[in-house]
Amino acid sequence: MKTFNARHLACLSLLSLNLGFGSMAFAAKTDLDYQRLRASLDELHNDPSLGSFATAEQTLARQAVDALLLGGDAKTRTHLIYIAERRIDIASVAAQTEAEQTKLTQLEREHDKIMLQASQREAATARMDAEKQRIIGLAQAEEADRLRAEAEVSAQEAEASRLEVDQAKRVAKAKDTESSAGRKEAELELALMRSRLDNLLITQGPRGPQVRLDDLAFSGGGLKPDAKKHLQKLVQFANQNAGKSIRIEGYVDNKTAASVAQKRAESVRDALVGAGVAASRMSVSGMGAEQPLVANDSDEHRAQNRRVLVIAENNGG
Repeated sequence: MKTFNARHLACLSLLSLNLGFGSMAFAAKTDLDYQRLRASLDELHNDPSLGSFATAEQTLARQAVDALLLGGDAKTRTHLIYIAERRIDIASVAAQTEAEQTKLTQLEREHDKIMLQASQREAATARMDAEKQRIIGLAQAEEADRLRAEAEVSAQEAEASRLEVDQAKRVAKAKDTESSAGRKEAELELALMRSRLDNLLITQGPRGPQVRLDDLAFSGGGLKPDAKKHLQKLVQFANQNAGKSIRIEGYVDNKTAASVAQKRAESVRDALVGAGVAASRMSVSGMGAEQPLVANDSDEHRAQNRRVLVIAENNGG
């Protein structure tokens, strides 16, 4: 009887030991599954491009992974592992979908922005073309009415210049797409100078027909390089009055040295000589600040007074 009991106890001990090892192996397997799934979920969460998306799906996946820690039989654990894997797959796909949707939304916004900028550039170009036609039309109308008094013509030109510069500033401000407003304003001033030189207004002065070169055509004491390329109308004026002496008078404002007036007049003479007008026909004089068109009480008025007058003198002067 004692032998039977001892043998029975030994068998029971061996069976208990086997069951204990089985439980430990199963627990170790469960830990490995949990660690694997948790690592996959952490990798998605820490992904800089996907981690911030599909937060609800990630939460559900994390809950499914944590459910493995609650225990259960082998069948239950297998089911829980399957659920956790699917939840992680769903969270990953949802995060990728949201990320792609975000990129698509950004691309659509950039497309809308580009289309808006293109529309603004087209509108600005149309305004500039319309303004150019308006300036040309105004110059032609003034030329047709050249017998009006010089003072009246000067006042009209001053008002037109103010409107043109204001409009140029508005256009430059609307076109801050590609370059600074300062450069755009300089380009518009250059276009305005070219337009005025290409459409010189001939007026009848007390000494004969005359044309006036505005301050825009000069830099310091001489003609701007680009202005020299647009003197065809001035050369034509001199050639149309071939039988007359040409007098060139330079004027400045009360804040500019009188020598500048002389130098500007000489630069106009030199340009005409270069274009084939005989130097013997021309006389040059720097008038300084004499005979201002308007009072020297503002930068705009002083700019009007800085000018060069080219006169085809009647009766030989």
